[in-house]
Amino acid sequence: MLVCYAVLHAVSPPIRAQGAGPLTAPTAAPAATPAATKGAAGSGSPVPLKLAPQLELRPRSSEAPVTTFGRANRMTSRQTPEGTVTALAGSAELRRPGTLLRADVIRYNQTTSEVEAVGDVTVDQGGTRIAGPSLKLQMDTDQGVFESPRYELPASGGRGKADRIEMKGPRRFLLSNATFSTCRPDNEDWRIEARRIDIDQNDASGTARTATLVFQDTSVLRLPVLFFPVGDERKSGVLTPSLSVTSRTGPEVTVPYYFNLAPNYDLTVSPRLSARRGLQLSGDYRYLFRPMFGELRADYTPDDRVAGRSRYLYNSTNAISNLNGWSGGWNVKGVSDDLYFVDYSRTLVDASERSLPRDVFLSRDFGQWNFLGRATRYQNILEARLAPPYERLPQFQLSTYRTDVRGFDMGLVNDVTWFSRPLTGSPEGMRSVFNPSVAYPLLGPAGFVTPKVSLHASSYRLDANPAGDRSISRTVPTFSLDSGVVMERESEWRGRAAVQTLEPRLFYVYTPYRNQDRIPVFDSAANDFNFAQLFTENSFTGNDRIADSNQLTAALVTRHIDASNGVERLRLAVAERFYFDTQRVTIPGQRSRTDSRSDLLLAASSELGGGHSFDSGIQYAISDNRVPRVSATWRYWPGDRRLLNAGVRYQSREYAQWGTSWQWPISARWSSLGKINYSFLQERNDPVTGLLRDVKPGLVEGLLGMEYAEDCWAARFVVQRFVTAEGRNTTAFFFQIDLRGLGRLGADPFGILVRNIPGYRIPDNQPPPSSRFYGYE
Repeated sequence: MLVCYAVLHAVSPPIRAQGAGPLTAPTAAPAATPAATKGAAGSGSPVPLKLAPQLELRPRSSEAPVTTFGRANRMTSRQTPEGTVTALAGSAELRRPGTLLRADVIRYNQTTSEVEAVGDVTVDQGGTRIAGPSLKLQMDTDQGVFESPRYELPASGGRGKADRIEMKGPRRFLLSNATFSTCRPDNEDWRIEARRIDIDQNDASGTARTATLVFQDTSVLRLPVLFFPVGDERKSGVLTPSLSVTSRTGPEVTVPYYFNLAPNYDLTVSPRLSARRGLQLSGDYRYLFRPMFGELRADYTPDDRVAGRSRYLYNSTNAISNLNGWSGGWNVKGVSDDLYFVDYSRTLVDASERSLPRDVFLSRDFGQWNFLGRATRYQNILEARLAPPYERLPQFQLSTYRTDVRGFDMGLVNDVTWFSRPLTGSPEGMRSVFNPSVAYPLLGPAGFVTPKVSLHASSYRLDANPAGDRSISRTVPTFSLDSGVVMERESEWRGRAAVQTLEPRLFYVYTPYRNQDRIPVFDSAANDFNFAQLFTENSFTGNDRIADSNQLTAALVTRHIDASNGVERLRLAVAERFYFDTQRVTIPGQRSRTDSRSDLLLAASSELGGGHSFDSGIQYAISDNRVPRVSATWRYWPGDRRLLNAGVRYQSREYAQWGTSWQWPISARWSSLGKINYSFLQERNDPVTGLLRDVKPGLVEGLLGMEYAEDCWAARFVVQRFVTAEGRNTTAFFFQIDLRGLGRLGADPFGILVRNIPGYRIPDNQPPPSSRFYGYE
């Protein structure tokens, strides 16, 4: 059915024109008047009008009849052997659900639904707009031919032109001698030129055949087939090749292929050819199967030309959630040899790995009890071979924690672990731990007091113990009392209403001395001295050492909180621990504590506004008036690609580094990127022998890059240098062209930039999504 109305231009007010031939009465109505709001039954009562909060989209039933609407300055209708043909001339318009056609002249066959349009023709169909001089279209099947058109694809921001577009059905097009670009028509810096382009918006894919990538009017890449997206749906195909250069591998090119195997799993295979190392094959398989998800990655070099052998890396991670009540997972990682990360790592984090885990665990809740089973081994490389960590083969733990049982909080941990170590002369065997605790929190509106008692009972059955007996038992009780008050008042912060708090806290611990010199050290180490550790009962991690304690921790915190939004604008804290007895329990190789008070901890952090923020902490040794540790970071982040970080980290004889990182525009199009991490430490404790040795100050990691951005493309150049092992460095070069809406050519520097420049965000190379009402008219 065709419903048409004419628009007559006249001096007198517009009148409603009757349709010609079989056309029904026009559907256009004049502007609403008071009379127009009367009830249809003539009762005179107003029809209630209301505002809809949103435009409701109701899909049309496939069985509902399709109505076609027409509009023009003039229209005629006549019978022909092919059917009833209606001609619309002068600002002609034809529409039906999903399609809008405009032209100077439209001839529509109501019987066959065939359309011929000439003169300034525009078609909006399914969010796609095509314009040209002439069109033939079968509206029922969405099949037709457009001559010399231009087109727009709002989902991808793409546009272009062609000698001819064949419409192959709903949202499917074949373009002959066509171009594609996401640039503005007046500034087309890049485009794809192809003999043929197939666009299928149903799966958001484009395929260009006999294609040429033109950049700045220069052909830079010719390909027989080029796949590109016209949406954000995943699709199998060749991904953008990448190029990079490092001092360990030389120039290399990677051509990844993506397999979209299913909505919940995929595979990326990446052949990489290195000038120095030869061919490497990489695979990355991701999966999401209820109730588990994970990733499997593998790199394999059949013949490393420098090393003269095959080399590989594998890494599998998996997490399981509620599989018939069980949860668990694994993390398994390994390499072919000790120097793999030295030669192939792309980041300082990868290059610093020394003990690679092979960890598997399962857990399940049984009412209020939790069971954990775990097995952990390691592949130790380089210096980790000299002091490898203990392996758990296996570990079983049963624990529970219940709150408010007639006012009491009660917990219990039962743990049995078999320890082994790939180092001759190391003690090995089983350790069992029984650790119950009871606390009685007394809570008030402005404070709390929590007394707590616990018992740590452990038993060792050792296969080998060079330091003593093979059967050892130990029982250690602990009492603690935690208390604090939170006071607040109305205040101001930089002229804004705020709430200031004052939060004093006292924490007392008493643990009697038990001789533990004959007990091996499987998983214990000295706790890091910080604010969190000050409020723990044991100054050691693990279960092999339980520190004798008779000490009191005092802390004071004050905060300024924005009254309008709850943001913490300022935090100041100070804490110190007071010892009433000399420490006697130690770890072999470490000195016992003899001071009557700990170092003083000071901390300050603030959101200053205007993009400024800082965070700092200082450990001050009162006894000898020195600063054994300090850390301070400052950030300026006003937005608009402006970011500056600066900081210093120092711990006596462990590390001493200052660093800065930035992203800063130096013009409307150019930005500078960079990071400097410099070590000024001159002597440190050897992690294996514990002896003091000299170290040479120098650059730990450095990065410098430039970024140029236009509206539809960007270019980035990054050079990075970092330490892979003592006395060894790697230098890497990255260059990338980012074509908005198409892909990125060259080496990917984003992982390096995100890790090295805190606050850096990967730019979105996809155009903003089009409105769901694009072409709604």
